[in-house]
This record gives sequence, C-alpha cells and structure tokens, in this order.
Amino acid sequence: MSNITSILQLVFAVLPPAGPISVETARVLVAAGALLVDVRSEYDFEKEGGIENAVHIPLSTIGKGGEKELPPDRTIVLYCQMGQRSKTALKILLELGINSYSLDGGITAWNKSHC
Repeated sequence: MSNITSILQLVFAVLPPAGPISVETARVLVAAGALLVDVRSEYDFEKEGGIENAVHIPLSTIGKGGEKELPPDRTIVLYCQMGQRSKTALKILLELGINSYSLDGGITAWNKSHC
C-alpha cells in the first residue's frame, strides 16, 4: 500500500460524512488525488480566479447535468467564496451518490492559509 493511500484512508476514517472540511484536510485530500471544484458563478470565477488546478462547475449547473463532468473515481472537494454555495452543491452531489466534501471558509480561507 502506498503512503498516499495510507494517508487517504486515515483522513477518510476521521472525516465527518458530508461535513465541511478545513483547508488543511482539503490540501491532504488534493495531494492524495481529490479534485477541487469551484462552484461560484462564471462572473465570480472569471473576475477573481480560482485555486490552481481546480475545475469550474457553477452551482447553477449541478444537479442539471454539470455534475457529469466530475470523474466518478475521484473524491470531490467543493469550494466557493466563503462556503455557503459549496454546501448547497455538496448536498446535491451527495444525493446523487458522489463522494464530496465542502471546503469550510471557501477560497477566502484557502488563500489566507498560505500553506
């Protein structure tokens, strides 16, 4: 078993199901292969940019086909500006059976962490 797989198993063992996750936990998940998904509007995404290597799927499209862009074999870490829209997206994705988490504090918390 690889070190990343071991770390990922430990992280999942302590994560609350469907709960918001900290920046630190999100970074561990991303390092282990999770996909960052920005759910802000097209306007916000273009105006402010996103987190490096994140994909943009606006909340308005999730549950209406936008989620089909998500790879089925990867854990999803959703984010928005402060965390509210990503919690809404999280609820929809979990109802669709997609393994997802919401970044607590959104891109604002990510950018403040300077890790």
